[in-house]
Amino acid sequence: MTGSLLCLVGLGAVLPVGGAQKDEKKPVVYDVSWIDRLVHDRWAESKLKPSPAATDGEFVRRAYLDIVGHVPTAQEAREYIESKDKDKKGKLIGRLLAHEDYPKYWADIWSNLLIGRSPGRDINRAALQKYLRDCFAANKPWHKMVHELLTATGGSTEYAIKMNVPFNGATNFLLAHLGDRSMPNVPATSFATRLFLGVQVQCTQCHDHPFNDRKQDTFWGINAFFQRMKKEEHNDYSDTGQRIFRFAELKDAPMDSGEDLFVRYERRNALIEVVPPRWIEGDLKFLESRPDLNLREELAKLITSPDNKFFAQAIVNRMWGHFLGRGIVHPLDDLGEHNPPSNPELIGRLAQNFKESNYDLKRLITWITLSVPYNLSSKTTASNKEDDQLFSHYPLKQMSPEQFFDSLMVASQANKVGAKGWEDAEKMKTDLQRQFTTVFGNDENTEADTFNGTIPQALLLMNGNVIQKAISNEKGSFIHTRVEEIEKNKRVKAQEVALLNDLYLAAVSRYPNQREKVLAAQVLDATLTGAKPKNSQEWIASKVAAFQDIFWALLNSSEFVLNH
Repeated sequence: MTGSLLCLVGLGAVLPVGGAQKDEKKPVVYDVSWIDRLVHDRWAESKLKPSPAATDGEFVRRAYLDIVGHVPTAQEAREYIESKDKDKKGKLIGRLLAHEDYPKYWADIWSNLLIGRSPGRDINRAALQKYLRDCFAANKPWHKMVHELLTATGGSTEYAIKMNVPFNGATNFLLAHLGDRSMPNVPATSFATRLFLGVQVQCTQCHDHPFNDRKQDTFWGINAFFQRMKKEEHNDYSDTGQRIFRFAELKDAPMDSGEDLFVRYERRNALIEVVPPRWIEGDLKFLESRPDLNLREELAKLITSPDNKFFAQAIVNRMWGHFLGRGIVHPLDDLGEHNPPSNPELIGRLAQNFKESNYDLKRLITWITLSVPYNLSSKTTASNKEDDQLFSHYPLKQMSPEQFFDSLMVASQANKVGAKGWEDAEKMKTDLQRQFTTVFGNDENTEADTFNGTIPQALLLMNGNVIQKAISNEKGSFIHTRVEEIEKNKRVKAQEVALLNDLYLAAVSRYPNQREKVLAAQVLDATLTGAKPKNSQEWIASKVAAFQDIFWALLNSSEFVLNH
């Protein structure tokens, strides 16, 4: 593959943007002037000039990637770019939130956060994903989802029903974090507080925190809420007597005495201390030992309480980070006075409005994606090139492995190739994730979320089976489908231009610029070794390989792999 092919991918033009837009008569859900005002105030204080607005192609591509997890099709990109509708952004966001891939994508995101891509043997990732898909499809309020995840009981797989145990896919979250017998539920304590409160109490597991006022008993006080949680394995036996694991059941043991409220932990000086269930900000004197006391239920109430300042801030900060590449508080899971937000008024207003919306995730997504920061170009100016905290330009974001694979499938239709196209695609996705973990040097406990542009990654992308499948001319593929259309049309030159446009729209959601058209023409003309083709069939024979090379270059470009 020649270097000139990689030069086919450039950057499109950008559109200017002015100051904060005046309020327009739109539904309340579209009103984001309060976000824009708070952001512009910080820019003014810091003497920052924001980047120009993103092009239509850039916006439609980032919206698809961030909301449904893959790029738009060539036709979807074309329709959005050519639309003259003044409210096309709002309507696009509405369509994407109703898209069938919206709940699938967000279930993938939260499955990765809750249990990782490769959970243990006893954990059923598919069951957790099914639970999450149903939640996101129904737009279940966030506080209810979290409450269910923290209090879930029942069997981890549908096999539980056969053994008269209620099936509950949500149990797989805590089942994945029970820890070992010597330190039970330590992972559950860390994950629950980090994901749902945005605080890192795991730092106080062994000692008092060096940078804030949280003490060691902060961690163990939260841990005490999980101490009655128990796992029971359900097994079958083969004809030869071999044990066959079927599912795990998560349950809570009853409280037998007042001592059941306390958990023991070791101080650094080797002294053993005891602590009752304790909230981050003080004792809980209302808890009394009784057989029907459900400690996880009490914890879920505390975490999701509207009086808990961390709960709403944690999710709005995480969602802002998902769409803008960085949280208002960074890192995402380190909220507290020791780590102030870059825009205190913004995170406070987002959290308050989110609570007042009944913790509506779709409304939160709409606010963020229609705000000025999300609509800016990723091209920096002399004024804001050093800014990485105030969102004066859109960040360059690496795709996750799931985004990369699903975008390849959408762009190329490789999952429609052959009689077993979908099955083959799912196998390729699994193989790609495995290669991603292996090639990029991640251990089992520190999964990476994005491609990082390493040499092994480049070789994997350029020469891997996934890419070769994507650029194939097999029946069902994107190139084959377009070629079939050309065979029915005698306007060969016009179809050549149309196919080039489609390749760019499919891969990078824009039309080729003039320089790219000239380079493409040179590549295509180089395929003619004899007389010029007389009909579409001869044209196809001489040009398809060249178009495959162009598509290969586009799919291997940074413009494809980056969300910009």
